[in-house]
Amino acid sequence: MSTFGNTLFGGSRFIRWTLTPFLILTALLMPLAGQKAEISGVLILIGLEVVLVALLAGLWLPAAFGRWCFRLVTAAVFSACLAFMISGFYVSKQSSTAARRVNKQSPYEGLPAFLFIGLPCLWYTLTGRFSLRPEASQEQSAAEHAAQRQALNASLLQPDWSFYEHYLQRQAPAELRAMYADEELITSTLLEYSNECSINTFEPLNESSLYEGAEDTEPPVVVFATTDFGDPIYLKPGPTESDAVYVTYHDDGDTEVLADSVSDFVNRLKQAKRAIA
Repeated sequence: MSTFGNTLFGGSRFIRWTLTPFLILTALLMPLAGQKAEISGVLILIGLEVVLVALLAGLWLPAAFGRWCFRLVTAAVFSACLAFMISGFYVSKQSSTAARRVNKQSPYEGLPAFLFIGLPCLWYTLTGRFSLRPEASQEQSAAEHAAQRQALNASLLQPDWSFYEHYLQRQAPAELRAMYADEELITSTLLEYSNECSINTFEPLNESSLYEGAEDTEPPVVVFATTDFGDPIYLKPGPTESDAVYVTYHDDGDTEVLADSVSDFVNRLKQAKRAIA
């Protein structure tokens, strides 16, 4: 439940765009599917609509507000699991032994759902997390981030060109070497490359940046930057390949040309760097 919940509530663009049409369609069609007008049915329908709206809000609102919407969703799931478990014991108590034997229904039918789904949802409702361990304080997180950033900067300034050229299957472009020699540029983050793309961070030229998921690419590529969504940016390997800069979107696997050359890519980055200076 923890892994699933963290994935669902983690702000993934793929999860957001995949679930949103389904949630909207379900919310619109569910009232039309109801045949009965009993008060209990109407209340259940209203509850389900509230859960769907809360889940949509959690997916799209900023994290500070979205987490409270997700807490409403998990509270509703916990309540449903609890009601299902209680109803199982109540129905079992009201039924005769012979009837239970015919229906083969156990009073403990709802217990697994309550234990493995309901209780984790209750924990998230109360604490805002699925893990048992408390989240690190802001000071600890800041210190860990600073240490990680310092280590990354050190590796950025020590590119392994022989390793890179081995996978590139040709000499590294001079413009790329110059980019890694520019300490101010190569250690920058969140550079707005275009209206559709921002460079989140540059990547060290070593084994940690080896990427095997690029479309139509053999052997694997070495990534030298990532977008704000974690999409890899790289040159295609091959002795006759151009120095065009490519990006592969991890949501759908599409690959596009980000810049016709490394020179164009670097010039645009420098313009973005000057814009925020």
